[in-house]
Amino acid sequence: MFVPMCYTTLCCTFCVITLCSLSCKVRLASLEVLCAMAHKLGEDFLPLLPETVPFLAELLEDEEEAVESQCQKAVQNLEEVLGEPLKKYF
Repeated sequence: MFVPMCYTTLCCTFCVITLCSLSCKVRLASLEVLCAMAHKLGEDFLPLLPETVPFLAELLEDEEEAVESQCQKAVQNLEEVLGEPLKKYF
């Protein structure tokens, strides 16, 4: 259940980045949903990292400073939930 939900959430961030048709609010909301899923799943979120990291990498270079900042917080949040640094995945 969480794998399709996670992927759909991540696709929202990617579509917005590539098409620039929606505001940064969608990207910010997607990051919030991603963090909520990680908190809910705990360490079970770890298998979702390989598909999550490319989206996070894009958001870390977002043109909107608010999105970039929120993504940095999301990465820190994921590190706390998973109990390991994510640098090796980037």
